[in-house]
Amino acid sequence: MPSPALWHRGDDAELVRLAIEQGRPTHGHPRSGVTCALYCLLARRLLEGEIAEADALAEGLSEFLDDDERTELDVLMTAPQRTHPAGTGYVVDTFRSAWPASDSGLRASRRTGKTSCAGGTGSKVCWRG
Repeated sequence: MPSPALWHRGDDAELVRLAIEQGRPTHGHPRSGVTCALYCLLARRLLEGEIAEADALAEGLSEFLDDDERTELDVLMTAPQRTHPAGTGYVVDTFRSAWPASDSGLRASRRTGKTSCAGGTGSKVCWRG
């Protein structure tokens, strides 16, 4: 998971920019950056004890994005992986495969190491002991 969600204390706009920038060296495509930003917003909400829903946060996320990034957010939110994640390692699929795992632990599937890591991190965020 992009680490800004864990340490950042500023506003959501800054968190979004940091998440996108931090992922850029390894995930240069704008869709990957937007996915990282959404993941960080979701993680932040869970760490704050709130109920986090991707659809609601995506609406708010769009206000912090430029036009190209908004287009990528639309792709993320309407991708086939949204309803049929397969654990392929593609950033959108990883996000869609891992996020439900944060509620119920890792589900059995064709998970890649990336998906298991993202899902495991989400589980740790959800379980705050």
